[in-house]
Amino acid sequence: MNRHRGIRGLCLFLGVLVFARAPLAALEDFSDAAPSPNAMPAAASGLGLGFTLGEPSGINCKLWFSDVDALEAQAAFSFYRRTRYGEDYTGAFYFYLDYMRHFFDVVKPQRGKLVYAVGVGLEAALTEDFYFGVRLPISLSYMFERLPLDIFIELAPSVVFIPGTSSDMSMVIGTRYWF
Repeated sequence: MNRHRGIRGLCLFLGVLVFARAPLAALEDFSDAAPSPNAMPAAASGLGLGFTLGEPSGINCKLWFSDVDALEAQAAFSFYRRTRYGEDYTGAFYFYLDYMRHFFDVVKPQRGKLVYAVGVGLEAALTEDFYFGVRLPISLSYMFERLPLDIFIELAPSVVFIPGTSSDMSMVIGTRYWF
């Protein structure tokens, strides 16, 4: 029974990815645009790659497509022991895809940029079963003035819909190098 729920969830996730491709294809028009001065001062391409530590830990990728909007993806692993639906499991692979809106003028440090961001995204987790849900990430980033780096902290509550309704929370710190 659990295996069938996982397969149905995986099929649903793949279907969402296929249907999400159309809006993402429209974003390709932004790929030739110069990065905004608000986005990342040291970034030539608006693409950042890095890692996160926390719950879960993994790799992170962010792509700016306007002055204040970006897509963020993460692949991570959790070592945390959890119980869901009466079953214990240790460890899970997580995959996130988030749309993030950034606010640059909340706090203005003397150097660099302190950026507050909120977003909405999709969460998928692989354990013995497949889990799928929606997340609401909130982050605070410091973008260095002369280095192509940023550091950030992110908190993301989520609601899992597949295989059943539950809640989840992730909290990470991380850094990204901007190309």
